[in-house]
Formats: sequence, structure tokens, C-alpha cells
Amino acid sequence: MRPSLLAPLFVLAACATDRAATSTAPAGAATPATPAQAATKNAEFAPANAMPWSYWPEEWNGQLLVLEVLPHGSAVREGDVLARFDLRPLDDEIRKADMELKSAQVRHAALVERQQIEEEAAQSSLAVARAGLERTKRTLTAWKEQDLAFARRDDEIDRRRELSYIEDQKDELGQLEEMYKRDELVDGTEDLVLKRQKRGLALTEDSVGLSRDRAKKRFDLDQTLELEQREESARTQAEAVERQRRTQDIERRGRVDAQLRSGEELADREARMARLRRDREALACKAPRAGVFLHGATRDWRVGRTPVRIERGSSLGARNEIGCVADPAPRELRADLQGTDLAQWKDGAKVLAKTSTGAKLPGVLKVDPWPRGDGVFEAIVVLDAPVESIPVGARADVELAP
Repeated sequence: MRPSLLAPLFVLAACATDRAATSTAPAGAATPATPAQAATKNAEFAPANAMPWSYWPEEWNGQLLVLEVLPHGSAVREGDVLARFDLRPLDDEIRKADMELKSAQVRHAALVERQQIEEEAAQSSLAVARAGLERTKRTLTAWKEQDLAFARRDDEIDRRRELSYIEDQKDELGQLEEMYKRDELVDGTEDLVLKRQKRGLALTEDSVGLSRDRAKKRFDLDQTLELEQREESARTQAEAVERQRRTQDIERRGRVDAQLRSGEELADREARMARLRRDREALACKAPRAGVFLHGATRDWRVGRTPVRIERGSSLGARNEIGCVADPAPRELRADLQGTDLAQWKDGAKVLAKTSTGAKLPGVLKVDPWPRGDGVFEAIVVLDAPVESIPVGARADVELAP
């Protein structure tokens, strides 16, 4: 057979074979589809085991002016200084707080000592008042139990003396009358003497009666009034002592409250000083571990975000992550998924990360089940092994493993 006829014969044989194969296929069977190439996602290498450094002040909220900072990607050891800030405003605040604390300590010590003196003076004054009250009570008791008895005894003696004086005058009058009966004196003399003696006796009786009336009035009214006055004075003095005690209790409570408030103010200033010093120590900005120092927040290491590079003269705010220390070799990538991607890009799926060098790195997909505010789901590709030759921030295409 000639060579020019071989090609058409091979074509006819192949067509006959295809028709035979088609005729032997079961009826209704679908023709299998060729697998389509999986869609790819842009991803970015993120820091591995990153430990961020951020300043969360307890007291001072001033701006942080960067004086020095290690370059991005610097290798550091634990405790190395990552950056230095202008801390003069904070040092001024610490100095002012220290002065205020010392003043508060002096005021509190003076208040405590002054209140101690006031308390001692109050106790001494109250003791003197109570001692005076006790003397008054003893004097009143002695006056009622002894002075009144002495007065009655003295009055009784006066009464007996007066009665004796009257009796003596009566005896003298009787003697005169006896003498006159014996005519020892002339009649004129007798009349004069008897008249004088009787008049003296009458005056003495009237005087004794007046004295008795005065004594009765003194014991019935004067002594009663004096007793009431003494008892009222003692009662008034006792009430004054009680008022003084209550007033001192009120003043003591006021002193205790003032001392407590002064102590609280001192404690507040001490706590503020301690917080400022802790803020000062926190701003030492030391590496929390050994690794690579990377600028910017760890959350910014993903597609569409650019971590902020820190330079000398930069002004940073508090409570912001300025950088992190991570492993030298990254092991994960971050990508964003839309809601329509979740049907194909599932949590736990095997994926391949294709770098710019053409290497395909196997890994596992981790999908956050909760979307961000923009409806995007964050995904992390955890590589099977870290990659030392690729820097953090490098881009890669991620595709589902076949």
C-alpha cells in the first residue's frame, strides 16, 4: 500500500473506534466534565507568633514623640530597646505629682498631729469639767448632810442662849423685887430700877421672838431656796458637762472624717504617682521576646492595608500598637473572602500559596465565621512549615489544592 493512503485509513479507523465506543456506552450516562481550575485569592504573609508592643497608659495620655526607633525588620533580643520617646512632658508631670504628694504628706501629718493635740485638749477640758462637777456634787452632799445640821445645831445653841438670857433677866428681876420688899432702897430708886429691868426683859423677849421667827424663816425658806439653788447649779453643771461631751463627740467625728478624707487624698496622690511611674517604666519600649521587630499594627498585615512605618519625629498616640516582635520566618498568610466565596473556600480546606518565585507552599485555610463590618470574612492560611526566604508583607496567590 502506498504511504499516501495510510493517513486517511488511520483517520477512518479512529472514527470507527469512537463510534463503537459510543455505541457500547449505557444509555442516559452523562459525559464527565473536565475539572476547572480553582479560583485564586490574593494573600499577604503576616508575622508569625507576633507579640505586639503598645502603650496603654494608666494616668498620662500625652503624645509620644519618637526620638529613635530601630529599623523595620531589625533582629532583636528580649529586653532590647525598640524605640526612645521624648519623655520630658511625662517627667514634668511626675515632678509635679511628686511635689503635690510631698505637700499632701506634710498636710496629712500636720492634720493628724493637730487633731491629736485637739483631742488631748478636749479630753483634758472634759476631765476638768467632770472634776468640777464631782466637787460640786460632793459640796452639795456635804452641805445637805453636814452644813444644814451644823446650822440647826448653831440655831439651837442661839435659842438656848437667848432663853438663858431671858431667864437670867427674870432672876435678876426677882432678886430686885425681893430686895425692894426689904426696903433696902428708896422708893424712887426702886421704881426706876424695876421699870428698867422690866423694860429690858420685855425687849429681850421680843428680840428672842424675832430671832426665833428669823430662824424659822431661815430654815423654812432660805435654806430651802439655797438647797434648790445648789441642786440647780449642780444639775446645770452636769448638763454643761454632758453638752461638752456631746460637742466633743461631734468634733471628734468631724476630725475623724477630715483625717479619713486627708488620708484618701494622700492615697489618691500616692496611687497617681505610682501610675505615672509605671507609665514611665512602660515607655522604656523593650522587646518582649527575641525575633524580628516589625513596624505597624499586626492587624494591618493583610491585603488592602499598609502597616505604618515609624520614623524619627513621628508622633504616636496612646493605646495604639506601634509594632511587634515576631518569628524571623513567617508561617501564615491573610486573605479576605466574600460571602459568595464561602461555598468553595471552607474552613479546614487544603490550599496552596503560590509565591512570586513560583513556589507552591501547602497549608490549611482557617476562616473566621464572623464577618467584619464591611461583610468581609477574614481568612488565614497556616502553612505546613515556616518560610525563611520570604519576608513579612510579601504577596502570594492562594488557590485550593486539587
